[in-house]
Amino acid sequence: MLKSTSGPKPDTITYNTLLRHYARKSDAANFVRILQNLAASGLEPDVYTYTTIVDTLLQSNRPDAVMRMLDVMEKAKIPANTATYTAIIDCLIRRKGEKNVRAALQLVNKMEADGIPANEVTFTSLLAGVSRDDDLPAMVQKQLVDEIMAKMTARGMEPNRVTQNFLLLAALKADNKTGIDQAMRIWREAIAEKDSPGRIPHTTYFILLNGLAKNERYDHVQEVLEYIFRSGWQPKGSLEKLIKQLSREIALRG
Repeated sequence: MLKSTSGPKPDTITYNTLLRHYARKSDAANFVRILQNLAASGLEPDVYTYTTIVDTLLQSNRPDAVMRMLDVMEKAKIPANTATYTAIIDCLIRRKGEKNVRAALQLVNKMEADGIPANEVTFTSLLAGVSRDDDLPAMVQKQLVDEIMAKMTARGMEPNRVTQNFLLLAALKADNKTGIDQAMRIWREAIAEKDSPGRIPHTTYFILLNGLAKNERYDHVQEVLEYIFRSGWQPKGSLEKLIKQLSREIALRG
């Protein structure tokens, strides 16, 4: 273990700095030793610790990189629990690209096979990464979103507000009829369930209307606006400004 005879004791930042140092030198033995020292010190690994582990083991481009990463964590005696796995999944997702998303999904399968349950935070992290990944082709993104949602459904998890917004983002990015139809279906199901536009978050409406306008689907924009106007609901802030702007654009289009 790192020892300090005087001055402050090593903290997580100290350990992370050493991990990055040994990672750059490709010194696996000392990399694992520092992780073991971190675990033994009673300090909690943070996002930078996990990012360093992920970056170090994935840069090899080996197909077994995820399994090697888990081996390193086991040797270092870092606890394997839902929070730990979710932190690593989030690191993988932030790297972007289909390969990293697949690695994250592989990690979900592994944790559950080991009896460690994935929760809504785990799956929301996956959806967030996929929805925001501009490097993913639209069809691949849709396939991944469908796969993640199927996993959630199989576990009895219902989409929440955050999940719903990520689904909208992914559908609207598809830039085709299927994606637009999916976005409208998500919205129609939401209003059927909530029975009032005011019970649906401003953010959801903003994502939907902005995405429809970018895709020049003003027929659907008009459908959403007419629903809002009929209800008598008064949006505020940036949504109110967007609605006024879109209303003017529809009027100009005749």
